[in-house]
Amino acid sequence: IRAALHGKVVVNDIREQAMQTVSSITTVDLSGIATIEELFAVLLAAGAMVLLLVVAMRERRHEFATMAAIGTPAREILAFVWSEAAVVLAAAAVLAVALGLVLALMLVAMLQHVFDPPPDHLAIPWEFLAGLAGAVVLGTLLAVTGAARSLARMPVGAVLREE
Repeated sequence: IRAALHGKVVVNDIREQAMQTVSSITTVDLSGIATIEELFAVLLAAGAMVLLLVVAMRERRHEFATMAAIGTPAREILAFVWSEAAVVLAAAAVLAVALGLVLALMLVAMLQHVFDPPPDHLAIPWEFLAGLAGAVVLGTLLAVTGAARSLARMPVGAVLREE
């Protein structure tokens, strides 16, 4: 077929095409998609902590107003918000590390036959993980600061009259 077409068309046999396909799968540059995915993960993690604390403040508004009405200082009321944020942050970090490690090990095991030679160990993106942790802590600090302002401006009487 090659001789009949005089080089106008590329003709490969099954073995040549399989080698080209396998080599092209491992040489695709995914850095742009990875950057978008990392940015999304950072924004999602920080946003989740902000949302958690906003919802917690809204949900416990009556409880906080009751505490304020019986004379509990604002810093002690805010300690509840801080403690909840700290517990959720610690639990999320432990869960994220465990799930990330399990998923990474599973992917390496599944894709080991694709790479020649297979990887010796996992590559850990420390810079991304530090940025992710920083974004989550920053989101938590912003949310708790917003909660403190909300507690300071809370109309105790009006909240207690709500049903």
